[in-house]
Amino acid sequence: KLKKILDYNKAEIVDFRNNEGRVLEGTGAVVIDRWNKICYGSLSKRCDKGEFLKFCKAFDLKPVYFKSKDKGTYIYHTNVLMMVGEKFAIIADDLIVENKEEVLKSLRESGKEIISLNQEEFDNFAGNSIELKGHDKNILVIAQSAYDHLRKENIEKIEKQDEILPIDVETISKYGGGSIRCMIAENF
Repeated sequence: KLKKILDYNKAEIVDFRNNEGRVLEGTGAVVIDRWNKICYGSLSKRCDKGEFLKFCKAFDLKPVYFKSKDKGTYIYHTNVLMMVGEKFAIIADDLIVENKEEVLKSLRESGKEIISLNQEEFDNFAGNSIELKGHDKNILVIAQSAYDHLRKENIEKIEKQDEILPIDVETISKYGGGSIRCMIAENF
């Protein structure tokens, strides 16, 4: 049984369009720690610093911006690199090339256990997962291929807090360039 959570008749539209060509592309450009009102953004062609700061101000979020690269190229979306759950964060922190300590400090100070991804885990979209609220325990929804490549110690860290739900999304990952987080929208 579904229950109505949002009243879309009362939704406010916030328009960030501009004529300067600056973008903050969709929900993938940012990762929000909803429990602590912190917004993480990996700056790239798809995440302009000015637009990121404007977004954070409009939604009363503390901005934490940084730059990250994979194989010499800026990472296009923050949600490919990291996710933030209620009690932990999964992040490919070795790929952060600017402001890494600020990111890790923010995660630590907000009480998150940091689960670091290696290159293989990152390449299989382990950072592009999402935590959903469950009845008894939160649920980490993750691509099956990402789960299959998680190191045992990372699985154990996640399972201390969440139930893990791996889902096969191989076709979408292969042809769409994303994974679970790209398919599930957040509603808060």
